Amino acid sequence: MDWIFVATKTYAAEETAVWLAGTTARVAIFQNGVEHRERFTGVVAAEKMVPVVIDTPAERPTPDRVVQRGVIRMALSDDENGRALAALFEGIETEITLTGDFRSAAWNKLAINCAGVVCALVMAPNRVIAGAAIGGIVLGLVRECVAVARAEGAILPDDMPERVLRQQRGSSPDGINSLYGDRLARRPTEIDARNEVIVRLGEKHGIPTPLNAMAVALVEAQAAKDAEQGR
Repeated sequence: MDWIFVATKTYAAEETAVWLAGTTARVAIFQNGVEHRERFTGVVAAEKMVPVVIDTPAERPTPDRVVQRGVIRMALSDDENGRALAALFEGIETEITLTGDFRSAAWNKLAINCAGVVCALVMAPNRVIAGAAIGGIVLGLVRECVAVARAEGAILPDDMPERVLRQQRGSSPDGINSLYGDRLARRPTEIDARNEVIVRLGEKHGIPTPLNAMAVALVEAQAAKDAEQGR
């Protein structure tokens, strides 16, 4: 085969890698976070990995139903692999950006994703972000993300926290992000890729990330409690 698309959850990367060992195909990694390559290093050759920032506002409220709230957007590196992948989607309703700064594109998406932990913590859809207090927490989570992103060499605008908050408040009030969806279904979560990575890399650079650290601790504690109760 010429291509393999990895569209699993980030927590399934280790299981997914078993299927990829020894492949000579190009591997497009459609996942959250900023560690697309790191998850498959040593399994897929570096020149065969094609990281993708994917933004598809879709939810699966039931196993047989998907609600898509907007167009599919992707960011790819502006190189041979990125252009080849983009060509596969010609004629399909997608918005594809070829960028010379994939790092910043990935951190831009993470700045949006990290705020979603609020809904997963209070177990409520987007409408909860309308409150002033919760809005302040969202701003704080994103500010921490931006500080770490810049230390990692990404370029994000100064008003990124405010942009994220406006976007969240402008989304459908009954919208459910994937982290909250996983919690509702009692599945594992992508908390490592969405918030804990900010804490880990913040520690590397000596940048405090107390809000993201607290969010990670609470989600993990809730998961442990659910497991103890057999849910």
